[in-house]
Amino acid sequence: MPDTEQFNADELEAPAWLNAQFITDVLRTYEKCPDLQVTDLKITPASAQGDHYASVMFRTTAEYTTSMGKFCKPLIIKTMPEQEGHKKDMLSDSHFFSTEIKAYTTALPEFERILREAGDGTKLFVPCVYHSLEPRQVIIFEDLVPQGRA
Repeated sequence: MPDTEQFNADELEAPAWLNAQFITDVLRTYEKCPDLQVTDLKITPASAQGDHYASVMFRTTAEYTTSMGKFCKPLIIKTMPEQEGHKKDMLSDSHFFSTEIKAYTTALPEFERILREAGDGTKLFVPCVYHSLEPRQVIIFEDLVPQGRA
């Protein structure tokens, strides 16, 4: 684990629900592969202290198997703060996640469609692997950093 002082305190330990079973369920749906099984999950803070305030972010690499073999999927996970304190209190009634989900699932895909019609293949956003507002607010994206695309 890197020097913990460089990360936000609420990102040093992932919440209990953010585990191999949760990621297995997410990836089974995303990859459309019911036999997918996460075999290893490494979760670390996703950004430096002070880089963001409206969420808690984790970076994970999920190693998994399917009937087709072994695979690895780097992910960014954004969720609401769960540790008691000012950050959780301040954000508990916000609409940040619902707005961001609409941006990634509706607005940005429409902008890309319009660009493609005009002959422009610009990619405006990263693939959204999973999103939910209940029972918890969470958005999971493909992590493009390991692919050298971010």
